[in-house]
Amino acid sequence: MDRLYVTESAQGGLTEIQLANLALQKSKNNEIRQYANQMIQEHTPVNQQLIQLATQKGLKPPTALGPKYQAAIARISQLSGADFDRAYKNEAGINLHMEFLVVQRRQTKLGQDADLQGFATKNIPVTQRYLEMGNRLLAASNQ
Repeated sequence: MDRLYVTESAQGGLTEIQLANLALQKSKNNEIRQYANQMIQEHTPVNQQLIQLATQKGLKPPTALGPKYQAAIARISQLSGADFDRAYKNEAGINLHMEFLVVQRRQTKLGQDADLQGFATKNIPVTQRYLEMGNRLLAASNQ
């Protein structure tokens, strides 16, 4: 379970950063660009902490994205304008953070390593905040 947690969390964090960089390249929407910048600024140190913790535990975190995440990035990168913005908000703002929340909660209940459980517990409120931000971003575009 701990190895699965490290893999899913690391890949999710890398995906979030890649999607945010894509948003900075493609989106003209200031709210999306601010959100993307915040995701890069906040996910980068968390990813580094996870990699350091996993390495201390003898777990090798992935350095590349899995097929699911590669497909999501490939699909979104083909879009532009409002279609890109909508897809980014749904994928990076909502879907990824809902998935991260499940991964974090599962680790707190089923993980075997106390430090990794603590890391997951610490990140649940952060992930919830990101999900709320994504929901606000999505709601703002529907007004």
